[in-house]
Amino acid sequence: MTSINLMGISGVMLGMPMHRDNPWQVTRSLLETQALCITKGIPLDVRFLVGSSIITAARSKVANEFLQSDCDRLFWVDSDIAFQGEDFIRLLALSTVMPIVGAAYPCKQDPLQIRFDIEPGEVETNEHGCIPINGMGLGFTIVQRGVIEALAEKAHKLRFPDMDEPIPHI
Repeated sequence: MTSINLMGISGVMLGMPMHRDNPWQVTRSLLETQALCITKGIPLDVRFLVGSSIITAARSKVANEFLQSDCDRLFWVDSDIAFQGEDFIRLLALSTVMPIVGAAYPCKQDPLQIRFDIEPGEVETNEHGCIPINGMGLGFTIVQRGVIEALAEKAHKLRFPDMDEPIPHI
């Protein structure tokens, strides 16, 4: 596995769409992540988009805020995803060598089931230990600025009820 580091990251926006109270586990994850970013000298801008239950609209609004910032990474985290701060830092480091990096997390169903359709050794990983894929949920995903800019350039612009101007619907 090739070594990676956090060089070249000028700022990260963590965007979290929310339409309900945050579980304590998520709050702990955010505080732990903030502390790690401070110790590593990484500017972290946490943005909560409160009150939107339509996740695609909420993500477009977060992306619009990101495009108006000077951050070079957008890290989308769903409001019910608890994680370790080191998980965040690992994906942040991987984002220096890949434009989009996401992590798998349990499907929200009752009863909870964790299922992998692959067995260890069945798939080839890249030099960083990641599995190349064609799509996934964005609940714990980091994206480089250039990707968001390219998407915004091609996206249709929509006007949302709480916004004055249309924005790219990413």
